Amino acid sequence: MVVTKAIIPAAGRGSRLAPITRSIPKELLCVGAVPLIEWALRHCLAAAVTEVAIVTSPDKPLLRTYIEQLALPLVLHWVEQPQPLGSGEALWRCREFAAADPCVVYMPDEWALKPELSTLIDRYAGGVSLLLSWVTPTWAAYLPGVGRIRYRAAHVAAQPPTAEHPSADHHNANHYSSHRHTSRSIERAVHITELLPKVTTPFPAAPTGSLKGVGIGIVPPAFFAHLDRRYWAWQNQPNPAPELDDVATWQAFAASGELWGYRAESLIIDAGNPVGLAAANRYWLEHRRGEDSV
Repeated sequence: MVVTKAIIPAAGRGSRLAPITRSIPKELLCVGAVPLIEWALRHCLAAAVTEVAIVTSPDKPLLRTYIEQLALPLVLHWVEQPQPLGSGEALWRCREFAAADPCVVYMPDEWALKPELSTLIDRYAGGVSLLLSWVTPTWAAYLPGVGRIRYRAAHVAAQPPTAEHPSADHHNANHYSSHRHTSRSIERAVHITELLPKVTTPFPAAPTGSLKGVGIGIVPPAFFAHLDRRYWAWQNQPNPAPELDDVATWQAFAASGELWGYRAESLIIDAGNPVGLAAANRYWLEHRRGEDSV
């Protein structure tokens, strides 16, 4: 299925990376010599995305200046979020942009060396889909305890062993079923049945690795219809929460059996915190093959 639009929420305060984000937008912090936002935009371009809605804050003029000087062959739509009211509220502001066709949602602090969005779009067959990263214990220690999932296999494809994914029996700590599989048969497509709550410890990977949901997905117009209902319910509360998150909408589609996960080819790292940003740079140094940019 062709997907040519993407939304990049980039209006947040970057509080996990304070104090540096008090003067520099989080999205302009670098992995290698390239800012996070440029990695995201170039990966959109590599996946044949042609239009991108960027949700930004009036407090981040430097971000828009940087993106515009890149002069990438993308049609950019600037959406302002005047107050940092959460990722759900940011996506809600893009509902008209995404009203007719499936649309990518790409959190720019989700960093990947390879353009993994291409993998997701190539495999996308409709509905609500989430990109998954295979995380080994070596890297799990650097990742926050979010993205835990329950799932069942939808399709198993052969996976040759590599240094990162050795050939050995393993049980995914986030896979709550009796199915056991080896790294030669790690699920490339799974049916996600539940998004589990965040834990305060690092991501709990099994000894041989686990699948982790990341903030990159494809959503149809029905996703925004659900988000719109949640937005107005939130607005009409006597004492609403300070932010509207998007997680509850993803969870609703998982609960109704309509959320699918597709495994990326390489590790995806949440670089929106100091440890994750350092880990992304370490991964880049170890795997970049001499390139200095995306």
